[in-house]
Parts: sequence; C-alpha cells; structure tokens
Amino acid sequence: MPGAQVTVRVDKRPLRALVRAMPNRTRLVVRRNAFAMADRAKSFAHVITGSMRDSVYVNMGGGDSTYTQAVSTAAADNPRARIVGEIQPEKTRASAVVGVAVEHGIYEEFRAGHRFLLPAAEAINPAFIRDAQTIIAPP
Repeated sequence: MPGAQVTVRVDKRPLRALVRAMPNRTRLVVRRNAFAMADRAKSFAHVITGSMRDSVYVNMGGGDSTYTQAVSTAAADNPRARIVGEIQPEKTRASAVVGVAVEHGIYEEFRAGHRFLLPAAEAINPAFIRDAQTIIAPP
C-alpha cells in the first residue's frame, strides 16, 4: 500500500536484565565448578599422609579462598610438608585457581605420574560446559 507506515518497537528490558545478571551468574558457575574440580582432585590424589590431598584449595580472589584452611589441615597431616605460596587468580570476576599448597603435590602432578589436578579438570569439563551455557539463558 503506498504511503503505509510500519512501526516496530523492541523491548530491550529483558536483554538489559540478562546483561546485568551475567557477571554474577558467570562467577557462580566458575565457583561451583572450581569446587567440584577441587573435590575431584582430592579423590584422585595419591595418599600417604593425606597432606597433599588436604592441601588442595580454591582461590576465587577477593579473599574468597580455602588456602589457609588447606594449609592448616595439610600441616596437621604432615608437619614436615613444605608449603608453597598461594596462587592468585586473574583479576576478573570469573577467575578461579584450583591449586595444591604442598610442594610434593607439584612433583606428584608433573613428575611422579600421579596426576590428580589435570584429570580432575578433565572430569568436570562436561558439567562446566553445561553450566556455562546457562549463563546466557534468560534469568
């Protein structure tokens, strides 16, 4: 029809709400899966005294870390265990470190053939991907 006019209006409010919610949702997904990986790593750890298993920690940054508790428990398991420093995550809202706080944990992972961190990451990967896909789902 000549001279006909069509007006389209798009309600951007749902999109804005989704964008606002993404940082918190992303952090929750990363946190949940970091703790799942830490739990899995503990179950895969080669145990003699328990210090390596108990030294597995999660650091989400901003003071949200289980490092101090992990070091305390590991030292109680084996007072001779050598403690290594805490690894800090990247300074983003969605970063985490799953680490091991005893020196021999690094040796076990990379030299002794008793991997526990990498297999834990591989084990939780499918769940992490599924969780990550929920980040962009409408709230």
